[in-house]
Amino acid sequence: MFPPDQHERLISQSMVGTLFAGFRHAAIVTNSEHRIVWVNAAFEKLYGYRASAVLGLPATLLHDPSLPVDSLKPVARQLLEERRPWCGTYRNQHANGKAFNAYYFAVPLDHFPHLPVNGVFCVSCLEADAEGLRDEVLGHVINRCVGLAVTNASEGGNAARSTLSRKGQRQKEVHRLSLLGYSSKEIAGLMGISPSTVNVVRWKLGRAATAKKPRAKLKS
Repeated sequence: MFPPDQHERLISQSMVGTLFAGFRHAAIVTNSEHRIVWVNAAFEKLYGYRASAVLGLPATLLHDPSLPVDSLKPVARQLLEERRPWCGTYRNQHANGKAFNAYYFAVPLDHFPHLPVNGVFCVSCLEADAEGLRDEVLGHVINRCVGLAVTNASEGGNAARSTLSRKGQRQKEVHRLSLLGYSSKEIAGLMGISPSTVNVVRWKLGRAATAKKPRAKLKS
């Protein structure tokens, strides 16, 4: 399990971080232990916590302390065992202690069906703003993806530069997934490339890292 600060950096550099850092509603990612590993700026505004103050803490700190623990179990079962999205309302608590109703739209993070769910991504807002939240999330994702595609195309230059860019992105993604502990076979399945290609990329990354290390001076 990665330290919260390292996990936060990885997510910030991922597509989730790219898409939702500036989303107008609160977005949060929890790991397999239900601890907060990433939040966006809107989260700080809605809940009153600084991102650095909540990383690594249980997500239950956001709920009203009077909320029965058993009320969370059906939601956890649907997300983590049934692997199905969930939406609904919970009584939450602001950092200043004031309680309020928050509407959630949550999705399990299950890259590999044969492995346990490794986290949950969710957006939340005041209950009064709940109408249309799911449609807004979908519209935001589609528009941001199209915007990124147009930007990448305009910055591509020519076919050779575009190929180099894709190659560099592939290396970065292999490196990121390797840090997350995935095997070459799992990375290959996720990225749609062969395990031998993953091994070659990992070997090249290893050589590059070794070359950057300063050589020890010989004792006279």
